[in-house]
Amino acid sequence: MHLTRELLQAVTRREVSPRMLTEVGLEHLTGLCPCCLDEYEAWKRDPQGTREARPELLLSFLGAAAPHLERAEHQAMKDFLALAALPPEKRLATLNRANTRYRGPHLVRRLLTEGRHRLHDDPGAAYDFAAAAHAVANRTNPSFELAALSAAAMANARRASGELREADERFTYAWMIAEREQVTDPGVLAELYDLEASLRKDQRRFDRAELLLSRAQALYDLAGLPNRVAKATVMLADVFFYSGKIDEAIVTSRTALRSISAEATLNLYLCARHNLCRYLAAAEEFEEAQAIFREDTGLFRSHGQPLDQLRRRWVRGQIAAGLGHSRQAERAFHEVQADFLERGMGLLAASVAMDLAELYLRAGRTSKVRELAEQMVPIFTAQDVHREALAALKLFVEAARTDAAQLNLVTDLRRYLRDAQTDSEHRFR
Repeated sequence: MHLTRELLQAVTRREVSPRMLTEVGLEHLTGLCPCCLDEYEAWKRDPQGTREARPELLLSFLGAAAPHLERAEHQAMKDFLALAALPPEKRLATLNRANTRYRGPHLVRRLLTEGRHRLHDDPGAAYDFAAAAHAVANRTNPSFELAALSAAAMANARRASGELREADERFTYAWMIAEREQVTDPGVLAELYDLEASLRKDQRRFDRAELLLSRAQALYDLAGLPNRVAKATVMLADVFFYSGKIDEAIVTSRTALRSISAEATLNLYLCARHNLCRYLAAAEEFEEAQAIFREDTGLFRSHGQPLDQLRRRWVRGQIAAGLGHSRQAERAFHEVQADFLERGMGLLAASVAMDLAELYLRAGRTSKVRELAEQMVPIFTAQDVHREALAALKLFVEAARTDAAQLNLVTDLRRYLRDAQTDSEHRFR
């Protein structure tokens, strides 16, 4: 939002209060600068500060600061594009050689945002951008808050790559920065708790993940960030689901959705709705899951990413199997498995194979189970499925060859393969 001559003329004629100028200017300033936004939100939470506020002083400050912020944001975008075009090693070397360029919180946040965008599809690139952000945050006038956040982003990228030990070490480093430099910003601390909770979830330390997310929720709320509170609640529901508390996952997911708007935060809304659908399917509430699936078809078709669409087809197959539509389920599982294999996502393809195996076992089609098993080993060996998971799959193959594969084995393997996606050292027991 910008100042207009009409607004200024209205203030001059005293048709509009000068306070309106303050509000417009503050909106423009906080939209340009995340640091100013953080400080303004903190000031608003202080009743004493807001009571004694003088609009004319704020207007004077805004008039002086806005041109500088415009220039800083423009330079940050220019620097970001230059760094993003470089290979990761050259990017860091360029930062290390630079004397006066590549500085400031604007550039740090742009690098962190780029890393977040790449996290799911390319964790390695996410790590490289987080490392660049950390290098910028530590230059000349360091921002300890951003240094801690970028260190946590590096840890989170390693987590997404399945390198949980290194992720653990890097989170320790991030918290060391926060504690040593006495970082107290509630939004920053909330994000550190939030990111660490993802690691604890992947490590299957679910009680710890719950505790960290409850802290994140409280601090996001204190920081006046309701969308972040909702996001942490969506993640908490997933922690409940992976820990086997499916009913709590459903309740928590519904709670989160009450505060999420498709218009305001579409991606979060789609994620929460998809999660609720699969939780209901896991709880064998197939009719309700199907109703939600159908309600969201239009939104996902218009806005869902290709991988989102693929995961939805998987859930559709699970719902069809639960409702007794075996042919529809079998067709969906085969298509989804083929797509995962084409993308090089061997563990997810193996998980779909377990859904197929369950479908065949329930129908007494043991020959199809044997056929499925024989196809699995060469395919998943070529997919570079890690050693522990491959050993687990071979157990299933051996059982299928002697018609000894049972539903409990398939259920255990499905749970194991789900956990092994985030931990390459996790063993099947």
